[in-house]
Amino acid sequence: MSITIMLTRKERAKALLDKKAGLIRLCRSVVLILGVIFMNACSNKTVAQAANECPKDVPQPYTDALIIESKYDQSDSTKSKLKAKQDPKAKEIKQRIDGYTKGLVKFSEYLLSDSEKKQQLAVICIHSWLTAWASEDALLTDEVSKTGRAVRKWALASINSMIIKSSVMSQNQFKLTQTETDWIAKLAAKVVEDYDVRLKTDFKYFNNHDHWAAWAVFSSGYITKNREFTDWAFESFNKSLSLAKTNYRGQYAYFPIEVARSKLAVNYSHFSLTPLVLLEHYLPKAGYKVAPEQSEILSQLVSFAVVSTLSPETFSELLSAKQAKVERYKLAWLIPYLSNHKDHVLARKLYQKYEGKVDGYSLIGGRVQPLYEG
Repeated sequence: MSITIMLTRKERAKALLDKKAGLIRLCRSVVLILGVIFMNACSNKTVAQAANECPKDVPQPYTDALIIESKYDQSDSTKSKLKAKQDPKAKEIKQRIDGYTKGLVKFSEYLLSDSEKKQQLAVICIHSWLTAWASEDALLTDEVSKTGRAVRKWALASINSMIIKSSVMSQNQFKLTQTETDWIAKLAAKVVEDYDVRLKTDFKYFNNHDHWAAWAVFSSGYITKNREFTDWAFESFNKSLSLAKTNYRGQYAYFPIEVARSKLAVNYSHFSLTPLVLLEHYLPKAGYKVAPEQSEILSQLVSFAVVSTLSPETFSELLSAKQAKVERYKLAWLIPYLSNHKDHVLARKLYQKYEGKVDGYSLIGGRVQPLYEG
């Protein structure tokens, strides 16, 4: 007996659309695979020639000392007042490094495009920029100040976030060369060296810097498959959450050292939260268990960050100074957080207040919404 299955016009149309979408995804993968094969097969000379196709030249690798002065007046206990006069040399160094990391992030945005040419350019340009700085051992100097250490780890956090994004958006076809992998590992080792004493001792100023160091080192280990790096970062994650003042008013948590930043208290509450949200998302992917009580602490930190942004007067006893505006991009942590905690009412409220337009933070790889959809 033959059975005939009759499809409705709507069902046939849906089937055709699904087939077309599948073909588009396949074509994207082929384009990216060819780009990766091309780059991996190139000699340094050919890579340099390929880099000519990039719309922007690779910045000169920064190999000098990272002696950078803080932009904040160090005599101010809250570290919230900018210096009357900024050090021009420090500004120049930071601009050079920021120009490099933001350039990489911009190229990674090409992978979100429907243009095959832009997708190919993304692979070529990211590799040429990474290879140029990796080959010169950029940012690996031993001559480094406190702020220089901070700039190095922020650069690594941004680069790694861009790499993870590029890998996901290329269906894991984007892969680092050995030269690039070695550079990421060297940078991570430097960050561990810079921040290990703060982790392993009773350092009373353990703060957002250590949170970002944890993300920079974890993401390095995640990319290079180095368990020592991810172990170190997990230890830092655990310590970070242990320092939160929890169950404040029964449902909030905050970091006293960040809330002490006067008019920047709310800004730093978000800044310190961002790498912890990323770690909670990625640690399980690397085989670590985030305990339920740790997720609860993070939930309370999120609640505090949201309420202090929407209604800072709620915490008038903590936030005595008028708070500086929190720029939208600094709320980008909402995207990965809500992908795991869709029912967090307050996080959803803040996300909806800005109509979801909180994406584009270069420190976490630029536009990341597509990474956390579905």
